[in-house]
Order: sequence, then C-alpha cells, then structure tokens
Amino acid sequence: MYGLEKRLRNVVNKAVFRLDIAAIEIQRNLALKADNPISAIKCASDIDQPYFLKKWWPKMTQEDKKQMIIKVWLNSISCAVFGYDWWLPLFKEIGFITNYSAVKPVEEVTLYRAVEPNETYIKGMSWTPNLEMAKFVQSFDKKARIYTTVVQPEFVLAILEDFPRGQHLIEYVVDYRVLGDIHENEE
Repeated sequence: MYGLEKRLRNVVNKAVFRLDIAAIEIQRNLALKADNPISAIKCASDIDQPYFLKKWWPKMTQEDKKQMIIKVWLNSISCAVFGYDWWLPLFKEIGFITNYSAVKPVEEVTLYRAVEPNETYIKGMSWTPNLEMAKFVQSFDKKARIYTTVVQPEFVLAILEDFPRGQHLIEYVVDYRVLGDIHENEE
C-alpha cells in the first residue's frame, strides 16, 4: 500500500503544481491587460508583482509608489531573487516609509537577521529589532544562524509591520551596502 500512496501523492503534487502554474498565467494575463498600476500589481501573482511594480513605476504617484512597494516587498517570495540592487533605487526614491506608526530612528539601532551562513544572505536588506523574531525565522531553516549588526538611522529605508504565519513581525529594510560589522549572535 505504501508504494501506491507514494505514487498517488506524486500524481497529486504534479496536478497541484500544474494548477498553480495555470493560476499564475491567468493572473499574469489579467495584470498585463490592466490599465493602471494598482490594478496590475493587485492582479499579479506574488512572483510577478516586482515586474509590474517596475513596469508601472514611472507612471505612479508618490503615494501609490509608497503603498505598492510595501505591498510587493511584503508579498515577495524572496526579495533577494531580483537582487538587492534592484530594490535600492525604488526605496531611495521614495524616502523613508512605514505601514504603521513607526518613526524613523534618530539613533543607531541593533538589528538581527536569521539566514544561512552565506555572505550574500548575511548582508541583506531585511532585518528585525526583535531577537525572538529572528529565532522564530531561524526555526524554519536548520542551517540558519542569527546575525546582528548596528545600523545608523540614515540607512533605515523602511520599517514595516507584517504578520507572517500568525506572528507579529517588525521588519527594518536597510541599505545593505553600508552595513558595518555583522557577527553571529552568540545568544
């Protein structure tokens, strides 16, 4: 019976994958037909949203840019897929943003990040001021380590609130190019 269950599970997984691809294609076609940036980005699948953000960027108002970069950043499967240098000009153009009552820091801030020990991942844009949240993120990846750094306030591009997997997350988006010392957290 185990062999039959395994084959059936493989068939189901392939069917689900095909349905996912079909859904992405439908969403993409709707986004391509949209006549305004908000509709295009909202119609697009998570994987396509960065493309439509960039496509419509020059035609968006400043307020729409702020709202849509937050939406796309938080929905992005992995912000690193497009490369951090893809995101930086967008964040820099609109200035500091937040999606809740946070204010831009006026003093340096200690931040944490849970990622695999790879230089590209360690020196990223997404950090949290909450060590417990970094530990929560680490719990999903056995290879992940927690890193810490101190960031000057002028390099904080955004402070965002999100609720992934039912957890309250405060995320600091920073200019990764100017990060100082990053070291593995010993705690």
